[in-house]
Amino acid sequence: AISCASNGAVTLYYDNAAKLATTADGITVSSGTSGDAILIIESDTDNNDENDNPQLQLKQDGGNTIAKLGLTGDTGTIFTNSLANAAYFGNDEASSVQLYTNTVARMTIDSDGKVGIGTITPQTALNIKGDPGNADQPVRITNGVDLSTVGHTGLFLNGSGNAVNEKYGMQFGNYQSYSIGGIFGVMDSTSSSTSGDITIDMGSGTSAGALVER
Repeated sequence: AISCASNGAVTLYYDNAAKLATTADGITVSSGTSGDAILIIESDTDNNDENDNPQLQLKQDGGNTIAKLGLTGDTGTIFTNSLANAAYFGNDEASSVQLYTNTVARMTIDSDGKVGIGTITPQTALNIKGDPGNADQPVRITNGVDLSTVGHTGLFLNGSGNAVNEKYGMQFGNYQSYSIGGIFGVMDSTSSSTSGDITIDMGSGTSAGALVER
């Protein structure tokens, strides 16, 4: 059923319960006193065309600023490098995308694709900034298992782009021939050994030496 008020407000009812109503603030979708309030935007109900896709658009500035939320169809059809049937949220102009909690911005993706966590002006592909007044580490990498029996955790830089081969970085745990403990240096994952020198830049000069393993 539909009811219309004298001020132009329209309410849609199902099973004697108001489900959708127009108000001075916009449109309200309600489940009443119980149940979930679900808004469904569906396309391609016959599964016949992968590029018939649902999309919600938010517009302002005379339609010049648009944010989009939806599902993609074929690869590359909605935006550059889009994957098939992927969920997405983004924009088509040179604007940032932000996530916030408790009224404060927590993560920012700028128009160049740089990601900032704890900063709204990321300078690199990933820029993480901790709170100087907080003793917690801004980044923590964990394995989630007992490292005394299996696995390892670490931060590696791999210049070859392969899953194995020479890696530079830090690690902790029972990794191949190493016992529990932390190491920092040049690690060769194919030969279960460490190799190479570490160069430490002290600002006014450098000091080079062999890797020390304890």
